[in-house]
Amino acid sequence: MTSRCRWKDCSGTESDGHPELVEGRRSGDRRLANVRPKQMGKGKTVRPWWAVVLCAALVAGCATTGGTEAGFGANPDSGGTSETVPGQRGEDAAPLSPELQAEIDRCRAEAEQNPTDPQRRHLLALALFRAGQTRDAAREWEKAVELDPSFAKAHYNLGVCLYGLGKVEEAEAHWLKTVELEPAHVSALYNLGVLKHNGGDLAAAIDHYRRCLSISPGHLKAQINLGLALASQQELVQAKEVWEQALARDPQCFNASYNLGVLSQQTNNVAAAVEHWKRAVEVPTEKVVEEMGDPATARRVRALAFYNLGVAAEEEEDLDKAGRYYRQALDLDGTNPLIRQAWRSTVRERRMGF
Repeated sequence: MTSRCRWKDCSGTESDGHPELVEGRRSGDRRLANVRPKQMGKGKTVRPWWAVVLCAALVAGCATTGGTEAGFGANPDSGGTSETVPGQRGEDAAPLSPELQAEIDRCRAEAEQNPTDPQRRHLLALALFRAGQTRDAAREWEKAVELDPSFAKAHYNLGVCLYGLGKVEEAEAHWLKTVELEPAHVSALYNLGVLKHNGGDLAAAIDHYRRCLSISPGHLKAQINLGLALASQQELVQAKEVWEQALARDPQCFNASYNLGVLSQQTNNVAAAVEHWKRAVEVPTEKVVEEMGDPATARRVRALAFYNLGVAAEEEEDLDKAGRYYRQALDLDGTNPLIRQAWRSTVRERRMGF
């Protein structure tokens, strides 16, 4: 998703947000205003600012077949997600495997032999989708819903394709139709929550996330995003409860640990924030990548957790510990100016004997 939204952080400041994650394709983070830096002792430089960034799971779109789901580019039976939305295959695209091409040819022949059968169109669309031919898949699902307007899976999958093609309003319409036809369609409810969230309609987003969780209490992405939406509305106690529930379900949930650290710091409980961030940086890298949707985003948010631990160490006047944390943050994200400046300042102060 390429849209941006204006939203309020935990301190009530409005800022731009970058899409992070939705259930089929991409992920992002949301920056909150930094806290005013505190002055250190005489002759010392000002302390680094806290990096108060809440992590979201804002991604939308999964193809479905029967009762299973698959992220963009994944095997429809795998239930997994991938990091990119497939577009129409170009001339330089790798050739399809003989097996997939044979499946497409077979499904196309069956659809042509049974032109009024929506299920045949659905199966052809799934094969085209797996081949990365999103526009062609969308056309087949359009034919399927024309033949059977009550075909919920076709509406949902058409929404997935339209979302991937940047047609967000059309995608929303088909996901709304999916929920009308199947009120307990978890993925449609979740994706609608994401769209409303990114559009700035937090009340509607919260409603969709809660409906999703009422059906699937273990939907981790919905829990993370619900907490984020609540925090954006200054409902910090509720946000904390939601993230604690997520952490109880998944003790290695990076988003929950990191965000609880942010809330603790924003409410001046630095000791609790440190414990949450320590827990966050102990989450295995591959798990963070899974949550954030891509390795680059995972590195950035892990770097911020180490950075904030460094800031906390400086609050305790422990420059050696701060330096170690900043070095780890720098190794993960050497482009972040906050991290680079904090590292340089710490090295300078240690040399000067502060």
